[in-house]
Amino acid sequence: MVKILLVFGTRPEAIKLAPVVLKMRESRDFSPIVAVTAQHRELLDQVLEVFNIKPDYDLDIMEVKQSLSDITIQALRGLTQVIKREQPDMVVVHGDTTTTFSGALASFYTKVPVAHVEAGLRSNYKREPFPEEVNRTLTSVVTDLHLAPTMLARQNLLREGVSDNNIIVTGNTVIDALIEALKLVENQDGQYGKFSICPEGDYLLLEVHRRENWGVPMREIFLGVRDFLNSNPGLQMVFSVHPNPLIKELSMEIFGDLPGVHLISPPGYLDFVRIMRDARLIVTDSGGIQEESSYLKKQVVLVRRVTERPEAVESGFIHISGVERNGITKSIEKAFKMSYDNKMITNNNPFGDGNASSRIVAAILWFLGFSSEKPQNYLSEGGQTGD
Repeated sequence: MVKILLVFGTRPEAIKLAPVVLKMRESRDFSPIVAVTAQHRELLDQVLEVFNIKPDYDLDIMEVKQSLSDITIQALRGLTQVIKREQPDMVVVHGDTTTTFSGALASFYTKVPVAHVEAGLRSNYKREPFPEEVNRTLTSVVTDLHLAPTMLARQNLLREGVSDNNIIVTGNTVIDALIEALKLVENQDGQYGKFSICPEGDYLLLEVHRRENWGVPMREIFLGVRDFLNSNPGLQMVFSVHPNPLIKELSMEIFGDLPGVHLISPPGYLDFVRIMRDARLIVTDSGGIQEESSYLKKQVVLVRRVTERPEAVESGFIHISGVERNGITKSIEKAFKMSYDNKMITNNNPFGDGNASSRIVAAILWFLGFSSEKPQNYLSEGGQTGD
């Protein structure tokens, strides 16, 4: 059996690697081992519970006011020890977190091949998103098998000199996870009724947390959203407030006295999927929500200056607003109007068909020499495959 160590530390990584873990568990070819850093503790645990994944190793590194250096040092040290103990055939990391880079570097130091899921995304601005753009780029340098979600991500890697023989386009595993989550949500709707924090009628979902937006940009974002809500008094808002104290305090200052605003702690994954599904539109700086919303056909205002997912913009559902108050308000107004015409947008979801995890498993078997035929690249147009 092929021993694979899967490494993650945050909620988004857990969501996107869970389908791969479960697919490997189903296969007779794999012996999957899960190591989590718990870079995020409670948010990570929510996802592990949904997908019934119990880590084999839990480094539990999260500390109050932890710095990026703290996370890197602790994750690198702990994961190096795990790799040396388990001697896996390959280490699988995901995306662009500090855990991702630390896991890839630990693998490189111990001379174990690295597979990078969701490889090749680029904003081409090293400080936006921060520190994710650099984490993802540095991870690519030590990666052996690049599992790109889209053909555009593949092109990014080719331009950087990565051999095409080391790249497989798989689609994005977030769609695999979302499809399964929606099934569970539908069952809960029938059994338990509508989730209690989803307001009756139209509402806006707000979810912002990125480091590059802390401080003045975050205030501008909140004020821009508040201006829009003030001009649309019948519209409510659900704000999933990140546990960071800076975000909590600012959210209370700007939204605490506004009628129709529901400030909630980050809900579990299934509850958040339900909130996204039922929202009129979404305002966020998240990466994964760009992908999920394209599948859900939800209008999204992306409160950032750039995105490493331009396919989402091309899909017609994502609008980049910048981080200035007036521009944010105008972008929300535009997206709100368009949200009533989503059926007019016929572009396919560019991020996958729900089979990315199967392609990833096949690609790893091929790369490690257990299968003779290289898997074909996935193309989002109509779900075709080819080169």
